[in-house]
This record gives sequence, C-alpha cells and structure tokens, in this order.
Amino acid sequence: MTSQKKLTFQTPDVTVEELTNALYRSNLALDRTNKELLRLQKEQSDLFTNLTHDLRSPISAIRVAIEYMLSDSSLTLAEIRDSLGMLLTRTEFLEQLIHDILLLSTVESMGHPLHLECIDIGIFLEELFYNYREDSNYANRKLILEVPSNFPYQVMIDTKLLHRVFDNLFSNALKFSTSGASITLIASISESYVIITVKDTGIGISKEHLPHIFDRSFMVSDSRTPTATTGYGLGLSIVKAIVSRLGGTISCNSTLHVGSSFSLTLPVFMNTEKA
Repeated sequence: MTSQKKLTFQTPDVTVEELTNALYRSNLALDRTNKELLRLQKEQSDLFTNLTHDLRSPISAIRVAIEYMLSDSSLTLAEIRDSLGMLLTRTEFLEQLIHDILLLSTVESMGHPLHLECIDIGIFLEELFYNYREDSNYANRKLILEVPSNFPYQVMIDTKLLHRVFDNLFSNALKFSTSGASITLIASISESYVIITVKDTGIGISKEHLPHIFDRSFMVSDSRTPTATTGYGLGLSIVKAIVSRLGGTISCNSTLHVGSSFSLTLPVFMNTEKA
C-alpha cells in the first residue's frame, strides 16, 4: 500500500476579529449594491411611466384629429389646414421623442463606439457661439462669449455628440428665459480639465428639484413650469450620458428667478502652449 503523509493543519494568518470585520464590510458593500439596483429599477419604471404618458398624449390627439376630419365632410379648407398643422406638430414631437430614446440608449451602451477626434476646444466654442448668435431664435437674448482669445487646449471628443450637448443647454436657456435675458458661454481651465459653462439669467430651477434634473425619469416641467407638462426629461439625461462617455462631468447651480449655470468638465488631451 502506498503510504500517505498526514497534512499538517495550518493556522490561518487572520484573526477572528479580522474575519468579522471583512464579513461586515462585504455585507455593507452588498447592501449598497442592492440599494443601487433598487434605485435603478425605480428610475427605469418611472421612465417608462413618463414615456408612456408622453407617447399616449400625441397619439390620442392625432387619432381625434383624423376622426374629426373623416366624420365631417363640410370642413372648410382653413379648418383642414389647422388640423393638419396640429398633426404635423404632434408627429414631430413623437419623432423627436423616439430619436432621443434611441440616442440615450446608444450613448449609454459602452459597446457602441464613439467617433473621437482631437480638436482645439477654444476654436470649437467660438464657432459654436457665433452660430447661435446668427440664429434668429436668439434675437431677443443677449449672447455673451467669455472664452479667452488664447485658450491652447485640445480635447478628445465626438463633435456631433458635443454639439448635441450645447444645443440642449442653449435651447433650455432660451426656453426658460424671457426677452432681454443673457446667455453666456464661459471657458476656463482647472488642472487637467477644461471647464465650460452655459449661464443664463432665466427663471431658474427650484432648490428641491435641482438634485434630480439629470434623472432619466424627471419631468423638466416639474422644475420650471409646475402648472404645465411641457417636457419629458430626456434632454438633460442625454447631456449627462454624453459628457460621461467623454470622460467628463456636468453639474448645475441655479437660483429661482435669478438664473442657472450648467458647467461641464472635459479632460485635456493636449496643451498646445506646452507642446
């Protein structure tokens, strides 16, 4: 028979107290993970609820308008045109909503590649600003550019997606302000990050709603127009998702009846002044 050596029991190098502490930390981490999963599930549920509402409303209006035109053969051309105009508005809203849902899904999918390129952020912001200034929609707003003439920093971005970020921020500044208000585009540098701010003197956002404006399920109208439902809350969620994919962050400071400032950071890819 083959002889077998007895294995010597090795005393663990950790104490009971250390094992207890490790188990405690593991339980805390598991609890945090469970709470985060519950939060995401609730956010997803709220998002679907809001989207269902926003999809149902225009579809119902479209159906009613079509039924109205089909049921009354005595409608005048002007009445038909009014109904068709409403149909066009509602379908445009649906088209934009569907586009936003797809864009948010695409941006949040890490498997979807970005079209990254290295750009001079100072030149990019100047061109962006002058495009907005030439836009007639901003004719009654005072647009201000505060980007240093010598801003020698380059960032690695998807320009199409970054345009979407600023389109949303500028359109919100326009939507939630009145004639004569100012919209300022600001750029600065902090260590290895470029800080870009869109500041307006609009109606602002209430303090209790401010922490939730980037949530996917948050209704924009809840924070700025409490008496009417005018938005579906995906715009700022898309902004946050894009900035996050580009390695940056976004935050908002706002005072009701004074204005809002949205600041995003982007990592500097190259400082051409030092290159």
